[in-house]
Amino acid sequence: MGLSQIIAGLLSAMVLISIITYFDYALFVSSDRYVLEAKNLERKLTISSNTKVRILDLTVTSSNNVLLEIGNDGNTKVVFDEKFDVIVDYINSNGERRILKLNYNSPSDGWAVLNITRDYIDPGILNPHEVAFLSLNLSEDIGSGTLTVIICPEYGHPSQISIKVS
Repeated sequence: MGLSQIIAGLLSAMVLISIITYFDYALFVSSDRYVLEAKNLERKLTISSNTKVRILDLTVTSSNNVLLEIGNDGNTKVVFDEKFDVIVDYINSNGERRILKLNYNSPSDGWAVLNITRDYIDPGILNPHEVAFLSLNLSEDIGSGTLTVIICPEYGHPSQISIKVS
């Protein structure tokens, strides 16, 4: 009877140790995943806090085209792609208000990069202290009223400018 109790005790201890080891491993793996997610969030917040684009000038070049001058005052590079938001708020020639999110590289209700000054490093990317010129193409003519343009990179803070159009 003594040996069978020892064997039963050993088996119970082994099962208990296996269960504890399994749960410890599961907790370790899940905590590791949360640490990686926290580091990724911290990276995004750091990029966001260092990304500062600013609209320097806005010029209506034709009845449905606008030239936008953008400066990078931050410490991070800004990529122009579909994640870079350009929003316009204007009155069309029929007197109707239009608020549009423009599409990247689209000929109608879209925007495109015309030029980046001093673009020697990373061509096509807006580095700190560079200036970019964007062409905004609208499908409707701009009428009299206020024209507002808002830009916002994927990470970072938006910039806005408004002008009176007559």
